[in-house]
Amino acid sequence: MNSGKPRVLLLSATSGAGHVRAAEALEKAFLARGDSTVEHIDALRYVSKLFERAYDKAYLAMVRRAPELMGVLYERTDQPWRHLRPRLALDRLNTRRTLLEQLDDGRRALDDAPAVRSLDRFQDMAYSLITSPRIREALDISQEPPALRDQYGMSLFGQATLAGRRLLEAGATVVSVFWDEIQTANSAWDTHFSHFERLKDELLPGLDRAFSTLLVDLEQRGMLDDTLVLCLTEHGRTPRLSNTVRGAGREHWSEVYCNLVAGAGIARGRLVGSSDKNGAFVKDDPVSPKDILCTTYHLLGIDPHQTIPDRLGRPIRLVADGDVHPRLLG
Repeated sequence: MNSGKPRVLLLSATSGAGHVRAAEALEKAFLARGDSTVEHIDALRYVSKLFERAYDKAYLAMVRRAPELMGVLYERTDQPWRHLRPRLALDRLNTRRTLLEQLDDGRRALDDAPAVRSLDRFQDMAYSLITSPRIREALDISQEPPALRDQYGMSLFGQATLAGRRLLEAGATVVSVFWDEIQTANSAWDTHFSHFERLKDELLPGLDRAFSTLLVDLEQRGMLDDTLVLCLTEHGRTPRLSNTVRGAGREHWSEVYCNLVAGAGIARGRLVGSSDKNGAFVKDDPVSPKDILCTTYHLLGIDPHQTIPDRLGRPIRLVADGDVHPRLLG
């Protein structure tokens, strides 16, 4: 095992902004550490930090234009107040000055906040990844034999999966590979139209080549036993087709769907659970998404039923209502 705990390679068969956000949330959940804390980036606060950067620029622009904005016809003179516009009353000027002071006070308080300082640390970590020679080396898939690259499939997903394996070799512990296409809007696995054509011509061949080659490649390199490979999605497709002008499609369906898991203690060649004959509902041995998450934590050496404190100090279960599924384990 890698330092006693397996790595995680998360393949997300999903597309679209909302879908990607759901997959990113799952990835963050996998970053839990064994000391009962969760190391994560608070997206909202990070966005707030970026907004603060934008505010800084707007603030500087406002300061530079202060004479104009505050009603001063700016000239190079030692007595600019002589150029106040007559219509600008003194109380309005004082109000604007008070507002500026409030902005300055708020900015200083924000700069001193521990949460903002921690965001600076996360930003530094992100920049260190971007500029890391090891990351640059790992992402250089041109170093791989052309025959192996072809086995993964000369598609964006195939080559990204190969890059994911190289990132694991470089020391990464959690790697996500998102399925992505640029041919049509609302494309990839969200098959609301042309369902059968897209599965046959682009989706299934690309996934089959990349996923199967990855497992064989990891096995040959002695990495499969300490790499947990998860090929996940967030929902299935309706058992009944919907007719569209662009061809028959299948809509969103959450009652039953499947995921693929391998490596790091997962049983080989085992099918767990089944659906009814129409593929509409679970027939037996159901596995919930929270069961998958609990089993993943278990394989990572983390108790999925432990509690972690939220920002108010309240104990929150790491995974609520899920259990480690014994039939998934080898």
